[in-house]
Amino acid sequence: MNPDATAPHVEPVTDPAAAARLDHALRGHDGGSAAQFAAAAEDPGRGLWGICEHGELIAFILWAQGPFDIELEMVGVAPARRRSGLAGVLIETMLATGRAAQMERALLEVRAGNAAAIALYRRHGFAVDGHRRGYYPAPTGELVREDAVLMSRML
Repeated sequence: MNPDATAPHVEPVTDPAAAARLDHALRGHDGGSAAQFAAAAEDPGRGLWGICEHGELIAFILWAQGPFDIELEMVGVAPARRRSGLAGVLIETMLATGRAAQMERALLEVRAGNAAAIALYRRHGFAVDGHRRGYYPAPTGELVREDAVLMSRML
């Protein structure tokens, strides 16, 4: 059997409302709107790609391209499909895009308390560069803002 025959197919997201619904399922009221995802999808310096299953968006990645770097802005996978490798497929697709565009490195920032995401990014070659204190808003009911961990990798 050809291993690529079952590999998830990554393609541009054509339904920004589907991305917004998935983002809201993942981040609650902090999720982006369909208009925000549509604007990102139309921006030539950004990419919004996803993986669909049975016509439903189950994972997406949002990235931005600068003059020298590609930045992972957001990656999300439907809760029922987590730990199935979909985020990794999306990240590797973004990294390949950066290499093809002759970018020098890939960047991202992640909540300091998101150990699963930090482990995922490390598996894909990212290393910690630093921290931004109090970068993220405090979760509902909390008083203290959360730090961001800055990570990057060479392409």
